[in-house]
Amino acid sequence: MGAFGARDMLVKTLSRLVAPLLVLAIALVLIGQERPIAAALTTLIKPITPKDAEPWTLALVFAALAFLATRVIDLLLWRGVLPRRSGIQTPALLKSLVAGVIWLIAITLIASIPFGQSITGLITASSVVLAVVGFALRGMIADFFYGITIAVERPFDIGHWIQVEPGLVGQVMEMNWRATRLLTNDHVSVTVANSQIAQMNLRNYSIPQPWFRWSMKIVLDFEVTPEEGERLLVSAARSVADSASVPREPDARILSFKEEGVEWELRYWMPDVGRFPHVQAAVHRAVYENLAMAGRRPARERKELFVGPLGREREREQTIRDSWLDRVDLFATLAPEDRRTLAALSRRRDVPQNAVLVHEGEEGNSLFILREGLLQVSVGGQTVGRIRPGEVMGEMSLLTGAPRGATVIADTPCLLQEVTATDLAPLLDHSPGLIEQMGAILEARQNRNAQALSAGEDGGTSQRGSTGALMVDRIRRFFRHAGPH
Repeated sequence: MGAFGARDMLVKTLSRLVAPLLVLAIALVLIGQERPIAAALTTLIKPITPKDAEPWTLALVFAALAFLATRVIDLLLWRGVLPRRSGIQTPALLKSLVAGVIWLIAITLIASIPFGQSITGLITASSVVLAVVGFALRGMIADFFYGITIAVERPFDIGHWIQVEPGLVGQVMEMNWRATRLLTNDHVSVTVANSQIAQMNLRNYSIPQPWFRWSMKIVLDFEVTPEEGERLLVSAARSVADSASVPREPDARILSFKEEGVEWELRYWMPDVGRFPHVQAAVHRAVYENLAMAGRRPARERKELFVGPLGREREREQTIRDSWLDRVDLFATLAPEDRRTLAALSRRRDVPQNAVLVHEGEEGNSLFILREGLLQVSVGGQTVGRIRPGEVMGEMSLLTGAPRGATVIADTPCLLQEVTATDLAPLLDHSPGLIEQMGAILEARQNRNAQALSAGEDGGTSQRGSTGALMVDRIRRFFRHAGPH
């Protein structure tokens, strides 16, 4: 505020106090002069005697003090402290209530002290009036005073996400002395009375941090081991970028044992309430995909009648779990019997969290298929992506004999299947189309890594037209496989 603005405000403030101060000064002069002033008044107003003028001058003093008190409260409180603390204008109802109380006190003093009248009747009548008005406006008055409490204590602010009752979560869009307006995730505007907010257990999801923890529950079969259940659920939460951006780790734990299976709870982190539906749906989808890739499914109540050996049903379930290779795109063109052969030849690898699976630049002659968990891929010390269940890594070294192009670290405990060149060579003769498919996958993987490393630069786009053909040629040469005639 400039010098002229401050001076203008000072002039306005003083001008508001001139009238009550002038009235007070006149009353004090009248009291000080007493008889002479009173005698002068009798010449103007015949019914008033000098003796009778003294109560009127004292009454004028009380009226002037009431006038001055309302002006001072208006300047200091209504136009000063409260608007600065709450950010909103003081409602006219509050100003009128306070002014009414001050004038009621002044009138009571005038009636009792200068004029010596009994104030019992006045108090009785005013009490009845106040009781009737208060009962009629009790809801509005309660909202009003709770609004003052909220404005002073500030349990939430504009833009905060709060829950005022079960099932009602919204972003604060507007606050006034009577109610608070919220906007839910469904873009529905809800107005809640301040008295209702004050009587509920308020939850503020925006302080001290905008992120918070959420959970989902799922019942898995008893056949799912604790290590496998934790691996499936935690890796699903960590694969969702919005949840993984929160500087807190998800976790999974066993809650209870039910008749149909083991009840698990996955606790993960929401970046903020505004993205709640999207993140929740993404986590649920990731859990579903991880379970499907592992050949697992949520447990359900079973009422089955087996006719024949129970082992036959166990064999069928084991076959479902062993068909994990059918869900890997890289080997989709293989015949079913070739996929079963390759799955049988592959070797299981259990990798603990934070273990380095391969180092960039080292020799390698195998590829890995991630069945459970999450892998982190880095090139030159820079993270370029993550490998999720069902994806393949290390195929460049296996198919072309090139050194490892990236460092791969287990982001969670992982279960992998390792396939060597010796395992794969006979299958390329049976499925020539597999070479072209592998070449296309290698091309896509290199382009993705180049984009991550270049951070928006060209990333080798000018050469992408021939990369796929070059990859296919390198695979044929490495495996000494003749091309189509």
